[in-house]
Amino acid sequence: MSGDDLVADAANRLFAAHAPAKADVDSGPVAPGFWTEFVESGLGEVLAQEGESRFHDAASVARACGYHAVAAPVAEAMLAHWLAARAGWAAQAGIATVALAPVPLAGTAFARVPWGREAEAVYCIARAGDGGVIARAPLAGARVAQGRNLAGEPRDAVSFAAGGDWQRSAGPADALEAFAVGALLRAAQMAGAMQRALELSLEHANTRMQFGRAIGKFQAVQQMLAQLASHAAAAAAAVDLGCDGLACGDGLTEAAVAKSRAGEAAGFAAEIAHQVVAAMGFTLEHPLHRYTRRLWSWRDECGNEAWWNERLGTSAIETGLWTAIADRPWLRYGEQGGGGA
Repeated sequence: MSGDDLVADAANRLFAAHAPAKADVDSGPVAPGFWTEFVESGLGEVLAQEGESRFHDAASVARACGYHAVAAPVAEAMLAHWLAARAGWAAQAGIATVALAPVPLAGTAFARVPWGREAEAVYCIARAGDGGVIARAPLAGARVAQGRNLAGEPRDAVSFAAGGDWQRSAGPADALEAFAVGALLRAAQMAGAMQRALELSLEHANTRMQFGRAIGKFQAVQQMLAQLASHAAAAAAAVDLGCDGLACGDGLTEAAVAKSRAGEAAGFAAEIAHQVVAAMGFTLEHPLHRYTRRLWSWRDECGNEAWWNERLGTSAIETGLWTAIADRPWLRYGEQGGGGA
């Protein structure tokens, strides 16, 4: 069993044991017992470790998070640990979150901070001259205006008093790189949620009887399920490509592709899944909405398809289309035995 398989297995076992008992519209508070086990498992620190496999390991954890619809800032914690490690700071055991943007941030107010109400600290890229540095601020005493995304996950507005207790890294930080890593983790979560939506659709199609036979026997339904499976597979492959690109140290293009392709797939996957399951999938009693609402929400977070596609197109124009496609470090990475999508 490979390293990323071991990480995926550990994540799936932990997340399955703490899966929500019912499909509530809004996420409740993070269960203390779950967070203790998550911290002790070391899964939150896989992205901060050395080695080329860290991005694949982190994607495995994020994919399992999406598959089990975990109501906790798993991806945000991994990204916070990654930023802390790059800044040379010790990891925190408490809940940490991030407030990232594709340009260095200015000011002391952040919108739509994931799980801001429960986090002990928020990490961001703060403006420093013409660039940025990693910054960390304790959330004790910060003003928090609670909000939620369509999936019911906390997305809070957080503001700090001027001259707060901010800690800043000594070295520079690339805001777009951090944003791209966050986008890759969101794409991995979407890939996990799509896989679970596919399984729920298949289960319904094989058990729902119509005109004396399972609806999965009808060719039209089989075609929809095949399309759903292809979009889920494409999203998963794009995430693997993004991990390979970032492992080579120059993976902004691949991370952009991953988030863009996963977002496109999410729209089709959610639509098809609800067509197969029909009205039942929108009820609280059925778990499908737990995943499709996350797909619709995550699609717009960390840059949607339009945002990333614009940057991909700009890069292709500036560097030349053939160079943008063919001269990618992950191609050499695969040739050297480092992995590949």
